[in-house]
Amino acid sequence: MSGFLLAFAWIFMWCAKAIRNRHEDEKLMPNGALDGAMESAGPSAWLEEDWGSTSAAACGHVTNATNLEGLQLHCEKYLKKIRELFQVPRPEEILEMNHINLSTAEEGTGQSGAKMLFSNDKKFIIKTMSARDLGAFLNVVEKYTAYMTMHASESAMMRYYAILEDDRGGFWLIANNWLPVKFPVLFDLKGSMVGRTNGITESDQKDKDWLKQNLALVLPPGERAVALQSLKKDSLWLARAKLIDYSLIAGLLYYQLDACDGPSQAWCIAPVCHPKGGCGEAAYTLGEYFNQIKDFYCEETSVKEKQFGHTCVGGITSSLKVYFQCFGIIDLLKPFDMKSRAEYTVKAGWGRQISAQPANSYARRFDQFMVEKVFRKSWSDSTAPLVFTDQTCLDWGSIDMWGD
Repeated sequence: MSGFLLAFAWIFMWCAKAIRNRHEDEKLMPNGALDGAMESAGPSAWLEEDWGSTSAAACGHVTNATNLEGLQLHCEKYLKKIRELFQVPRPEEILEMNHINLSTAEEGTGQSGAKMLFSNDKKFIIKTMSARDLGAFLNVVEKYTAYMTMHASESAMMRYYAILEDDRGGFWLIANNWLPVKFPVLFDLKGSMVGRTNGITESDQKDKDWLKQNLALVLPPGERAVALQSLKKDSLWLARAKLIDYSLIAGLLYYQLDACDGPSQAWCIAPVCHPKGGCGEAAYTLGEYFNQIKDFYCEETSVKEKQFGHTCVGGITSSLKVYFQCFGIIDLLKPFDMKSRAEYTVKAGWGRQISAQPANSYARRFDQFMVEKVFRKSWSDSTAPLVFTDQTCLDWGSIDMWGD
């Protein structure tokens, strides 16, 4: 009898927790919480409670792409503003300059099966949109544009530059690529644990693979604080928009430099210095991807002009380990709709760390994972900014110490 009572009590508590979580998570984030995160953004129409729906007409008139027969541009009323903010060429110019033929796009490695292409300079990604993607985008495009306008310098959310319709009625988006250099491994991080592994030998890895290797994105303290604050603002906006399943896409390079320029050490040909940790030797190749760091900071033998908005970050620790990482939030267009609710219910999402969660729960879990497992404070405390000069650009990797 006691066993029956214990089982009944467990079922009762489980159901009560599920109802409580659902009630809490389905409520929109109160305006006070959102306004506090946005700080001085000020009142704006996009903060209203009613997110409603946006019709295709509200996205502006459909226009034909210049010099590209069969392609039409949608939502130019809004997306033109995003391009102007980030000084991005017109969609037609992006396709023409990079000789992009949409018919050659291949399916990506994600579960969505979206087809995608990259520009030659790796600044842009061009990928297909499902009907669900398009519906979600139309529902938030006005608010998205307002948010990105106010937070262009800091937001890590994917930047949508254009929506194209091809001659077969298929839709494509042009967006920024958060990974403008090559990385040996790419990480897709959500904070979810169920099914979130590809194995650490694969080039595309997930949350469990990240944890198993005890990795971190190591930023100088000030830049870490800015990054976490920006991610928090972004996730609050996404929660309010009832969008889920987004990821932090990240690439990470790290190298241990040999000390130099000390009392009994060699002269630095290309010194990389930490204010409190001396200098390390950067003028030799530390593996296949070492010069990708230089390629980001340098144009030939001079330092590139700093890009506007969130971008990649480098740092050097007091133990002379160099970290270089690029990251941003991708896949913003999955709503917590009837399909997501069904997945949440069938897979008992209230008791398991599956990806599909109500938007507020998803945002809280994402934020916690970023703070505790991705941008680890103890790893950043002794990190200084990675500083490049023209001379560093000239000398970086210029001597192969191994004679290859």
